[in-house]
Amino acid sequence: MPFSRFSLPLLVALAVSIVAPALAEPGNVTASLDAGVLNIKATETFYNGSHKNSQLDWKTTNAMALRGSLGLELAPDWRVKTEGRIGFSGDGYMTDYDWLYPYYRDTSKEGWSDRSQHGDTRLDHYLTGSIELNRTLLEDPLQHLSAGIGFRYTDVQWSSYGGSYIYSWRGFRNYVGDFGNGEKAITYRQQIPVFYGNLTGGRKFGNWSLNAGVEGGAMVYAKATDDHWMRSIRFADKFDIGGMFGAKAGIAYDLTENASIYLDGAYEYTSFGRGDKTATSFGGGSSTVYDNAGGGDMQSLFVSAGVKGRF
Repeated sequence: MPFSRFSLPLLVALAVSIVAPALAEPGNVTASLDAGVLNIKATETFYNGSHKNSQLDWKTTNAMALRGSLGLELAPDWRVKTEGRIGFSGDGYMTDYDWLYPYYRDTSKEGWSDRSQHGDTRLDHYLTGSIELNRTLLEDPLQHLSAGIGFRYTDVQWSSYGGSYIYSWRGFRNYVGDFGNGEKAITYRQQIPVFYGNLTGGRKFGNWSLNAGVEGGAMVYAKATDDHWMRSIRFADKFDIGGMFGAKAGIAYDLTENASIYLDGAYEYTSFGRGDKTATSFGGGSSTVYDNAGGGDMQSLFVSAGVKGRF
């Protein structure tokens, strides 16, 4: 992906993950590796004032994902943590709704004027990386509690192919057909930087432990890009700020003093709010800017099992 102003924190996280273990005292480094199932959903919207002209619902279910993390104790009660996750494959689907005058009946998903459905929707890539600084608030042999701040960058892209359509062309839902099998229809990409705060805690029960945490923060300067290949046009959205919420929970079992296995889940939702949308033909030339016309969101659910060690 091209370099941007948000690439620097990810480069810093990579540098920390490479250099820190060599500088750390024994026992101050933790590392984990897991694999699991990832579900992702995103919406893409086009407004005309308060009226929603269009909404595209993208989703991937049962994608495979790998995650790794590395933590380092910088000083007593202070830790830095880096984490990365990659998702691939899965079952995808996209539905494109339009509510265009005079044929839409209402603004619900049953009242559309035009709709296309794309069962051949592929997850081109899903990448996310974060870096956190955490402060221990409470720690004893049975329980722990910490709070921190962090930055996360997520880049996800889908492409849809083929599919079917029902359009209202000089009549209500009277134009029905299929796109060519394998013909590329739409590619949609979201690039999401998020700053957040977190609160995490856990309690031990012998060799078993329960852990949970919450996150809350703000998306800043996210971008979304929609390439309509059949129309040879690109829609580019820019968003200033939006809300983000996350939650996670898990169970772990200690194999030794320094090694454990675990099963956990993590959910994240990010709202983009409203932003400007720019339409540009593939051949270049003039662009049209639609003020405050773009919208969207993204949510993910990841369930995984893995191993964690202290070095």
